[in-house]
Amino acid sequence: MSESCGGSPGFTSVVVLSLALGIGANTAIFSLVHVLLLRTLPVLEPERLVELLSQYPGGPRTSVFSWRFYEYFRDHNHVLSALIASSQPADFHLDDEIIHGEYISGNLFSLLGMKPAVGRLIAPADNAGVAVLNWSFWNRRFQLNPAIVGRQIILDNLPTTVIGVTPREFSGLQAGTPPDVWVMASSTLESSIGIRLMGQLNRGASLEQARAEIQLLNRWRVEELAKTSKDPQVRLFKMDVDSAANGFSSPATGTANRFWRC
Repeated sequence: MSESCGGSPGFTSVVVLSLALGIGANTAIFSLVHVLLLRTLPVLEPERLVELLSQYPGGPRTSVFSWRFYEYFRDHNHVLSALIASSQPADFHLDDEIIHGEYISGNLFSLLGMKPAVGRLIAPADNAGVAVLNWSFWNRRFQLNPAIVGRQIILDNLPTTVIGVTPREFSGLQAGTPPDVWVMASSTLESSIGIRLMGQLNRGASLEQARAEIQLLNRWRVEELAKTSKDPQVRLFKMDVDSAANGFSSPATGTANRFWRC
């Protein structure tokens, strides 16, 4: 006599267990992604943070700009109390190890209202050649040794002085891609790196006001791009502003990357 579909308790138990494990694993993964993507940044007043975004016609919105556009938006807007720049994630050689890091403007940590775990954080008055370590990297590479402050390390064959370490709870401005190190941007790099822009709204200013002003300032950017590009589509470049309370959106990819050096 043949068995019915439900005639094997052992088989049924295995199927149920497998389904439960699969559902549990998927739930855990979803929960982790949810936490990473939706967690508010552990910084001062994250609700005031906004990200500037660029969109090439038909392409995705990205946060990728040149340094000169950063300076223009920083100096000509009236709705942001401050605007910071952070490069796309970069690889650095430290001795025999490749680590991940970002070049940043000197006002990044002050805008975020952060206090160091040890030492101090990069400030606007700093020059090139200084760096701040991520707490996790400090733990892994230097075993939380406070003597790292003031020590010189060699990043990409350049002497760099470690001046401090970020607080333990801060792992960067983009979920899932914590930098090991933040390096002060130098004048020799400013023309060759693509950067992301994050601003802080003036108290009482709205997201809609920021969008309106940035769209006006974008007219100058479009004209500047058109001077050096034969692509008529650059005149259709748009800009937008979104909340950055949870950090930057995904790293820039696609067509818009062609223009970040402009």
